[in-house]
Amino acid sequence: MAAMALGELGTNASSAVPALRKMSRDSDPNLARVATAALVLVQNEPIEKFISASLDYDTTNAGDAYGVILYLGPHARKGIPAYLKELESTNNRIRLRALTVLTYICSESPECVPVFSNALTRLAGSVITARWQDPPHLPSPRL
Repeated sequence: MAAMALGELGTNASSAVPALRKMSRDSDPNLARVATAALVLVQNEPIEKFISASLDYDTTNAGDAYGVILYLGPHARKGIPAYLKELESTNNRIRLRALTVLTYICSESPECVPVFSNALTRLAGSVITARWQDPPHLPSPRL
């Protein structure tokens, strides 16, 4: 989590960019994702490219981008409308993924409170039956 601490420093941690770049290419996908998230914050990169990539289910980059968004947490708030729209999908996995992302990026946001309330009642059955594995070693949602 030291990488995310650097990310929280933003551009003040620019001297850490070489180390974060190296970590972002690590064979451990979780380490690579947290380092990438930190790089996004340190280099003040547009988060929208990760939001778009996480929603493009036709590519192999969607999973990595999804993981980066989870580590970015509230910094990825620009994705709230897109992930709210994903909750309308008929695909259980897409809805579960969207709901998971929303718990990380907007759990205290006024626009998400009704979504969580509705989801707990309306989606509970389908979310529980969705065949999905929780990615290991992800940060806890900020509740």
